[in-house]
Parts: sequence; structure tokens; C-alpha cells
Amino acid sequence: MIEIKFRVRNSETKKIMGYEFIRDKEWFCIVGGEEFDGIYSLGSECLREQYTELKDKRGAEIYEGDKLSPGAIRKYEFVVFYTDGMFGYKGFDDLFVPLKNHIKHLEVIGDIYENNI
Repeated sequence: MIEIKFRVRNSETKKIMGYEFIRDKEWFCIVGGEEFDGIYSLGSECLREQYTELKDKRGAEIYEGDKLSPGAIRKYEFVVFYTDGMFGYKGFDDLFVPLKNHIKHLEVIGDIYENNI
């Protein structure tokens, strides 16, 4: 089963409202732990961040806009983005690094809209 998942935020407050996903060609939505079918939507004015289908070294889901750190020293932060058909981040040399290549060393420490987790 193929599933495409999005974290959905209010475009003004940037707070997470819920999750939307496509499963078996059907649109679904989760708000407050309750699942709705394609009739319900969180709105077109919302911000959507796609799930990368990857988890960090602690098992947390990684979405577009998440900040990642390479370990206990949080001196470095990398922001996840999508380009040329893949998710990644800009590395130390400012070049694109595919996320899947280094996922076992990274952890989610927050996102671009909120402070550290």
C-alpha cells in the first residue's frame, strides 16, 4: 500500500492542525486523533509539509521543514527540503545531501516554525 502523508499547519499561527494523507488513491485526514475520509479537508490555505517516509535515529518521523542535528552537540542544524525528486538538506559545504544517505546519524530537533522539540 502506497501512502503519501502531510503534516498540516495553520498558515497564520503555524501550529499543527492535523495530518492529511493519500492511501490507495483516497484522501484522508486526521484531526485530534479522529480520521475523516476525502469529504473533509483541513483547507487550501494551510501549510503542508510532506513526510519523507524516513525516521530519524530515535524513530521520529521526518517531514519537510524539520531541523536535523548530527548528534548530541546541537551546534549544527540542517533543514529538510525537497528538490529534484528527493528529500535532503544543505551540508557543511552548502551542497545538497540526500537525506537517505545519512539518516542513521541524524535526529529531529525541531522545525522551521517552532523551537526545538
